[in-house]
Amino acid sequence: MHVLALALASALAVEISGPETLKREAHPVPAWLPRTASVGMVVNPPAITLDVRLAWEIGVIEQPRNHLVIMVELGTGLALTTPKGLKNMYQHVAMLGFGYRSTRELFHWGFSVLTGPMWYRSAYGPNTGFDFESRVVTYSEITGQVGLKLLEHFIVGIYLGYGAPWDVSTRFPSSIYLGGFRFGFFAEWR
Repeated sequence: MHVLALALASALAVEISGPETLKREAHPVPAWLPRTASVGMVVNPPAITLDVRLAWEIGVIEQPRNHLVIMVELGTGLALTTPKGLKNMYQHVAMLGFGYRSTRELFHWGFSVLTGPMWYRSAYGPNTGFDFESRVVTYSEITGQVGLKLLEHFIVGIYLGYGAPWDVSTRFPSSIYLGGFRFGFFAEWR
């Protein structure tokens, strides 16, 4: 009986080996280049801000379809519409946090939670009774994303999120227009 099993295994050329080890694939870009770029809008009526961001990611857990990452994100925003009396407003962020990414054959989804300083500047028109504001406040946001994997290492999609400062002060009236609902487009190469 053993001779028959050995002959059958030899005929089928069955290879008996241990579990295969997963080979870690190198990222397509060096770590010093951003992994994500996004452009969108931040809406906090009546203020609507054009928002541009770059993000760097460091993988904490990287599996074939799931990635837990530490993120650093830098961005800037220019208010396209402002409340009456407010001439212009800028919002600059530098945030740290974590994100989760899941990519299948074609579909991609993920989320991120970030916090850090926001430097905002706002100028009022004459006779409004308000002074120029240039302050740094603590800011946090959460964002979800869905997209399509177009190439082996290239994903495009849309994002939706919400962000707000930790401190809104009546002494600084334009602080109530910081952050808000975020939406737009992103491109990611991972």
